[in-house]
Amino acid sequence: MISDEALEQLWKEHLHNSNKEERKIHNFMRSTFHKLRIGEILFKFFKTYLKAFESDGSQVVVTQQLTSDLLGQLIEKNQISAIHVPGFCPPEVAESLSQSALEEYTHWKLGGVVSTDMFYAGGSVPKEVADHSWPDFRRYFGERKDFVGKQRMMSKGTWPVDRLRLDLDDTWPFGACLGQYLGEKLRPAIMRIMCEKNDLNFPIPKHGFIHTDDFPKLKSAQGTFSANIYLKIPEEGGELYIWGINLNRLKGMRNYLSAQILTMIMTQGYVFDSEWQQEIFKLLPAPHIIKPKRGDLVIFHSGRPHSVAPVTKGVRVTNQLFIRANGCAPLAVFS
Repeated sequence: MISDEALEQLWKEHLHNSNKEERKIHNFMRSTFHKLRIGEILFKFFKTYLKAFESDGSQVVVTQQLTSDLLGQLIEKNQISAIHVPGFCPPEVAESLSQSALEEYTHWKLGGVVSTDMFYAGGSVPKEVADHSWPDFRRYFGERKDFVGKQRMMSKGTWPVDRLRLDLDDTWPFGACLGQYLGEKLRPAIMRIMCEKNDLNFPIPKHGFIHTDDFPKLKSAQGTFSANIYLKIPEEGGELYIWGINLNRLKGMRNYLSAQILTMIMTQGYVFDSEWQQEIFKLLPAPHIIKPKRGDLVIFHSGRPHSVAPVTKGVRVTNQLFIRANGCAPLAVFS
């Protein structure tokens, strides 16, 4: 168990590290673009010139188990949009974990201020939330062992997140490990909930909020991948949409300009806006729509545009985590 003194020192290092990161030119430019709404201005100016994107031909592969070949196609070559493994988690484990999640959950605000249609549950504070609040930061690291221990206990030693990390370690040539931050281990996963209620004061598009969690220009064996283990499936809604585009494959000034503007509006404040969601949707090809069942696992590059359809009846509960690829280094699992 990490001491309070060590946690306070870690928080100070985090604040210093964050301030240092914010001084980088890239983040300064991104902040300026957002404040001046340059993405919106450029979109309106070039709207008739922008070109809709064609699919890169990548498909969703359904498989009974992860293999080195499939991980290579997903992570190293970007040849497939997603890996879908049915029945990855036993039904009784999914039931136990999802019931625990529904006992206590908290609304998720991006950056600590922006309302979303998501909740995190069972004390599983996301790192993105912890980054903006000392109480959440203290819970994230101080209660990490307790959270993981409870998840393993409820899974009777078969927590699907552990299985996924071990499968990645076995199948990826350079192995896999738990991610770290400033020398401390990160949480391997969170419990995420979507339901009918939310704090939004506008309707959610039927396809959900299209966004990316990583830079959309996919690179070989580089980037962040999202993994979801489905513990409870809603009666209506909750489908996963993934758009098979790779902006690195586009050529020509028209495609380049379209890609740059799409990137801006997907990552800089227009995501939770119904009007801009329709503009994003018009630029994208037909999506892959995954309708998972309880216990399924889905992994995809989070730099690909993706969304989750709003839950209109019932509750959607997942063990959600990220997998960071960095060349010849081990894959890093974190949340």
